[in-house]
Amino acid sequence: MVISFAIIALVVIFAPTMLANQAQRQIAYYVNGDGRGAIRLMDVDRWISADLFRVNDWVHALAWSPDGEQLAFISYDNGYYLLNLMTAYGKNVRQLTDQTANNRQPVWSGDSKIITFEAYLPYTATFRIDATGENLQPLFPESSGAIGDLYWSPDGQQLALAAIVDENSTFEILVVDAECVKQPVPCQPDRLTDHPADDRLPVWSPDGKHIAFLSNRDGKLEVYALDANCIDQADGCQPHQLTNIGVSGTSLLSWSPDGHWLAFEASINDVGSVIYVMDMTCDSLSECPRTMQRLTSTQDSTSSVTWSSDSQEIVYISRINGTVLARLNIRDCIQLGEACPTQERRLTPADETSWYPAWRP
Repeated sequence: MVISFAIIALVVIFAPTMLANQAQRQIAYYVNGDGRGAIRLMDVDRWISADLFRVNDWVHALAWSPDGEQLAFISYDNGYYLLNLMTAYGKNVRQLTDQTANNRQPVWSGDSKIITFEAYLPYTATFRIDATGENLQPLFPESSGAIGDLYWSPDGQQLALAAIVDENSTFEILVVDAECVKQPVPCQPDRLTDHPADDRLPVWSPDGKHIAFLSNRDGKLEVYALDANCIDQADGCQPHQLTNIGVSGTSLLSWSPDGHWLAFEASINDVGSVIYVMDMTCDSLSECPRTMQRLTSTQDSTSSVTWSSDSQEIVYISRINGTVLARLNIRDCIQLGEACPTQERRLTPADETSWYPAWRP
């Protein structure tokens, strides 16, 4: 049963200090209502929230540092989308990039010391910057072609990305050693895929053994995965197709922190999407997924999954009545099967537009 909006309206906005020491159960998100916007932090168990940073323009791409102490985000300022950083409770807000290019997709290194991001110059480029705001450097030479979709390995030793490697190439999946990212010198990545179709959005499994990605190599967008160390294997890199249902063109892939589940969004008549999870507890990728289940209603359009640190819950965007945040308990959903969508609980009211949820580590 969905919680009524009368109950949701009782959620109260407090000062950020009221949320201290509750890091495992907090969600950061961007909210816009009554002509103002804010980055907000919510305690999902106590149903209380605090505005961390109020803004007059658009904010997107919220990204927690792995230690949960800092929050990176992109904000619109005087015609540009710029990279910003603040502490977990809204202190020491600072702009890390200037108004020379639009920025997007901040991604943290595993040690919470480096942020990589994309910048739109006359071409798409990737940069790294220390969390202190120092050592802003391009990751690759200008001649490297379009590069994006950055994702750090769990151990912080490598960075996966998608790139057009030459004039005859489509987007392919590559990995690069972290050492060259940490140093202000250009990197030379290793190529994992080589296919006429586009391969995009690589994401590492939490144990670092696999990389899942999206590809349209069978004519429609689907989820694939390969062994992360495949470049060293005798038969090379052999991606395995995990889905055959048509993945949404705006889908992001999201592993649960324990590696059990891989979430994605499937298209609904080209006008919306529903959230699915796959059971990835397989002995080998050729046997995956063990099961696959739809979590959200086909009458809704849902996206932007973020996982709790214990892998028991997801929070996501729901658009069935406004643009709000909702939550589901995964264990309850799997037991209920097709009745899973009835367990959705809404976290934010319909009179506010809520975007970009990010569960604090």
